[in-house]
Amino acid sequence: MSQLEFSKPVLVFDFESSGFVNSANGDVTDIGDPTQLGAILLNPQTLEEESAFCSDIRCNPDRLVDWVLEHTDMTRDRASAAPEPKQVAEKFLAQFSTDVYLASWNVSFDRRWLAQLMSSIGHNDSLFDYHHIDVWTLAYTHLAQRGKGDIIKSEQVFAEFGQSARGAHNALDDCRRTAEVLRTIVLEAGSPA
Repeated sequence: MSQLEFSKPVLVFDFESSGFVNSANGDVTDIGDPTQLGAILLNPQTLEEESAFCSDIRCNPDRLVDWVLEHTDMTRDRASAAPEPKQVAEKFLAQFSTDVYLASWNVSFDRRWLAQLMSSIGHNDSLFDYHHIDVWTLAYTHLAQRGKGDIIKSEQVFAEFGQSARGAHNALDDCRRTAEVLRTIVLEAGSPA
């Protein structure tokens, strides 16, 4: 195995949300509000987990769509009682700072909510390095190179990487699953053929 050397730690983060709202023709008209933030900090040499974070985020409980209530452990009571976005943002920054590479299953999607969270404390997500790692793209490329380009959904991809089926969706669990996919791809790429 070759030497792994990221120049900064990798912060894998994931949001759960109140759920998408679709129009009659199926277009997403509203991506909802963030309801939970999970994150794990990975060592830049080993990609092993060094630190973890998970917090619910207060949102209007009436915005929770049925899918969220059925597939996550979020409830209307939890949504109402969760910490305010500002509290979550401050705690998140205090734990991880900003000298990291952000990584997510779908980083362009999750960065929207990160920007929203950072704006609650008067910042935007430009505090973080603009170089980021989109793990879905890496995983899709990895699978497509193996003739499995029809596998696109996260549950199917996780299964291809030997992971068990998810129970209730949870941001911290999704971070750990994403980190395992990233680790597998990066370490395999560094192994001699």
